[in-house]
Amino acid sequence: MYLEDEQSSEEENRSKKANFLKNRSSEGAFEILSHLATGESFRSLAFQYRVSHSWISVILREVVDAIIKRMFLVLLPTPTMGQFQKTAQQYSTKWNFPNCIGAIDGKHVRIKAPKNSGSLFYNYKDYHSMVMLAVVDADCKFTAVDVGSYGREGDAGIFLKSEIGRKIKNNTFNVPPPKALPGRHFVPRHCWG
Repeated sequence: MYLEDEQSSEEENRSKKANFLKNRSSEGAFEILSHLATGESFRSLAFQYRVSHSWISVILREVVDAIIKRMFLVLLPTPTMGQFQKTAQQYSTKWNFPNCIGAIDGKHVRIKAPKNSGSLFYNYKDYHSMVMLAVVDADCKFTAVDVGSYGREGDAGIFLKSEIGRKIKNNTFNVPPPKALPGRHFVPRHCWG
């Protein structure tokens, strides 16, 4: 009798824990959205929502992973040839820079060094970072992004190993065909600012 009660209470605990773990990301979304929208500290959110600050960091990772997994291609799809042609026209009109279909650069985002990472994330600016490589249009809006390269790497190396760089190299990035510069007869390739 005692053994049966112990087993049934164990099963109840497991199912409660499973339900709790199943719903924690959706319940924690409010805390994470507050953090992403306002930049509030984990301690402040922990006090506000009565959850430990270490638990908020766990929820943050899960919610951000879910957002990236489900929304990245919806919010930032691969640019089409038509979008690139429109961007080239905007660069020409707004910045007097014809045939430019995007400006590309890397940005070091300061991070706390991961355990056992050695000097992988340590950059030339004397702090640990991850690099975000981005392409922007004439209005400085993102058209393509690659995040997660080591801080010690340079922009050129990151570009070559990024999804953006591979697609451009393999001619699968929907880059429009070259066209002549205004007032010229020769046809240069499109450039990246």
